[in-house]
Amino acid sequence: GRWKAVHHEARRFFAPVLLSAHIPGTESVQSTSNTRSTTIRDVEWHVVCDHVEAGPAVLHWTLYRIDGPVLRKGTKTITLRPDSSLLVEKLDFAREMSSPGPENLVLAGEIRRGRDVLARNTAQLTAPRFLKLRNRPIKVRAVTTAVTVSSDAYHHRVELSVPGAKAWWSDNFFDLLPGQPRTVELRHASPAVRSRLRVRSLVHTAGS
Repeated sequence: GRWKAVHHEARRFFAPVLLSAHIPGTESVQSTSNTRSTTIRDVEWHVVCDHVEAGPAVLHWTLYRIDGPVLRKGTKTITLRPDSSLLVEKLDFAREMSSPGPENLVLAGEIRRGRDVLARNTAQLTAPRFLKLRNRPIKVRAVTTAVTVSSDAYHHRVELSVPGAKAWWSDNFFDLLPGQPRTVELRHASPAVRSRLRVRSLVHTAGS
C-alpha cells in the first residue's frame, strides 16, 4: 500500500544502526507572560547497533541556523559494536542557546563508514512549535527514476507526493538541511505523474 509518515519513520528506527540525540534539561512556558525558560545546553549522541559488523565509523555533526548558516561542526571516529548502545559524543551548545537561541537552531548528525551513510538524524533544541521555520523555496529536479530536492534553509519533514496518483518513494517525510541536496528514488510513476509532483514541509502546512 501507500506508505505514510509512520512507515518511513519506522524503517529508520528499525535500521541496523540508529543515531539518537539525547537532550538533557527542561523547557517551560510561563502561561501568564507566554515566555519560555530552558535549562537545555547539552546534546548527547548515542549509537545503537543491531547485528552490524564491528569496526570503525565516523560521526559527523553540524549545528545549523535554521535560515542556513553553519554555526559549528565536527567529526569523531567511533567503533561500532554489534548488539550495543553507546554514548559516542557530548556537545555543549550553551553559547548558541543564548544567541541565536534554540528557536533558530537545528542539529544534524550522520554515521558514515567510507562512502556509506549508516544512519542519520536531526535534533531540535526546543519544541517544534517554537521553531522559527522559514518559508524558503524548495528546489526540485526530477529525472526518470529519482527526485532531488534542496533548499538554502532548513525544512522539517519534507513530504513528496503526486496528488491523485500512486507513487513509491525510497524515502519520504525527512528533514532537509540547508545546502544539502537529498535524492529520493521514485518508482511506479509515469512522466505524466512526475509532472504533478508536489513538495512541501511543515512550514507550508502551518495554519492550513
